[in-house]
Amino acid sequence: MSPSTTAVPSARLLPLARAEQHRAKQLRTYRWAAHGVTFAIGLVGLWLSAEASYVAALLAACSESVAWVLRQRSRARHQHAEKGKRIAELRLFYDPSAATGAETDFRRAVSSWACEHADEQRFDDSDYWDSSPGMGRDSLRRSVREAAWWSWNLYEEGVKRAGWFAAATVGFALLLLVLFLFVGLAEAAEEVARITLLVITGLIGADALSLRADWTAAASDSRAAHLSLTPPANSEADLFSLYVDYRALTAGTEPIPDWIYRRHRERLNAAWRAENGAS
Repeated sequence: MSPSTTAVPSARLLPLARAEQHRAKQLRTYRWAAHGVTFAIGLVGLWLSAEASYVAALLAACSESVAWVLRQRSRARHQHAEKGKRIAELRLFYDPSAATGAETDFRRAVSSWACEHADEQRFDDSDYWDSSPGMGRDSLRRSVREAAWWSWNLYEEGVKRAGWFAAATVGFALLLLVLFLFVGLAEAAEEVARITLLVITGLIGADALSLRADWTAAASDSRAAHLSLTPPANSEADLFSLYVDYRALTAGTEPIPDWIYRRHRERLNAAWRAENGAS
């Protein structure tokens, strides 16, 4: 859905931002579904006639074009959601009057889907942060330290899953290559169409490898931010420098899927509280 331009939504800021992030993840799911269509076309296309192979190649190119559009839309929604979460965090943990103009801009550009669903209970989580709300430097330090810890651990879990998916997609592309070489091709037309399918399928594997690399770097940087904030930052300027760098990182990195969070939530909650109680 397009951004809401008819009125500024009245939902509370954090649930609205979380609904916007959920929308970004939905668009990403649709993107991977489009990749799945490409996979299916690539496999079927190996045994099609010359004319049908060209049609399959065209359909695969179309499905990958849809995936590319969905990737850009998902990224835009995710970055916008991170803006809303950033404002909510500053309001809760630093200054209740912070970023008034930025909030107005955020609300005007939020998606229609987020406006319609922000009031749902799943987005209205009063325990979203374990840190207690407050004002000033130390309160913000604690909230960012907590967020960086969660990012670090969830990105590491995401790296494992992305690695498995990348291995599967690259392996599938190699399988297509082997079949392509040994099935036997009677005409150059078939060869061109099947090579096109192979290349498109290989691009999906490259996308998965890129995602794994991004999450690996994000996990490392989030861990560094967490460790930097475990002792108090030297000054307010140091704190805000770390805060800006960390929030730029999360805005620019594809979010972790909800199913990974749900699967590891209880274990990570226990680990965080054990570490927080000991620190």
